[in-house]
Amino acid sequence: MDKEKIAAHARGQNMRTQALQKQSAARDLSGKQIAIEHKIERLEKALSSLSKDLNHANTWKNELLKLKTKGTSGFHGSRRDKANDNVDQAIDKLNSWLDAHKENKEVMTKKLRELQDQSQNMHSKVLALNNEATVLFSSAAYFLNM
Repeated sequence: MDKEKIAAHARGQNMRTQALQKQSAARDLSGKQIAIEHKIERLEKALSSLSKDLNHANTWKNELLKLKTKGTSGFHGSRRDKANDNVDQAIDKLNSWLDAHKENKEVMTKKLRELQDQSQNMHSKVLALNNEATVLFSSAAYFLNM
């Protein structure tokens, strides 16, 4: 009988140790998840700001397009052509800026999705580790109280 109690006590201690290890792993993973959540917040703010800038730039582009003289109104002859060329150059530069920043937005959006997936996976792992630790603590208590 004493050997059985000793074996049960050893088994309970082993389970308790495993449970503590799982709790520690869950805490570490939770800390990493919090760091990822902070990255997500910063990236969401940056994306919001970039989206606003892109919207403003599109508005500017539309306003520039209105400056192009058409028909007989406004400038005539070479003056009209020169003004239209200047507007076209400004629109081309604005389009280049818009294209570059749209690509940046796509990259940032992809990274945001990756971070959100990573955070969700970590959250699931933390829950699983905590559940496993709870089961091990419960079992350990049973064996330690035999």
